[in-house]
Amino acid sequence: MGRPTSLSRNTCPADKWRTHGGWYAHAHVPENDHVDPGSWPAFASQPTDPSSAERQFEPFPGASFFQAGRKSPAIEGMHRRLVAEHCDRYTSHAGLDVWGAGDVRSYTAWQQKLGFVGNAADGVPGRFSWDRLEVPKV
Repeated sequence: MGRPTSLSRNTCPADKWRTHGGWYAHAHVPENDHVDPGSWPAFASQPTDPSSAERQFEPFPGASFFQAGRKSPAIEGMHRRLVAEHCDRYTSHAGLDVWGAGDVRSYTAWQQKLGFVGNAADGVPGRFSWDRLEVPKV
């Protein structure tokens, strides 16, 4: 039946209602006997390939990846995203691609921004917080 497009009663034929799956608005229910509140916004389109969204962002490398002195373009991407998210607790912007104390402080600020408290805001990325940061694919 598609999304409602007007302030109208646009009921679905009962045989179609019983035999065809899909989305039906209240305006389409066969027993509907009144006017409904108008049109709906278009539904957001979904990527045809579910993995396409994953390719846009750097996958979570695992908590053990984040060790002092680790050098990686993913760490530089994370650094840039933390700054963009106003979680910049760095004392220097040298060595952007090397994991260090500034990364821990800045990532702690990110975790706190997400609502983590106590030991959950320890500055070590976890999958949930990493995915929310949306580090660009390197």
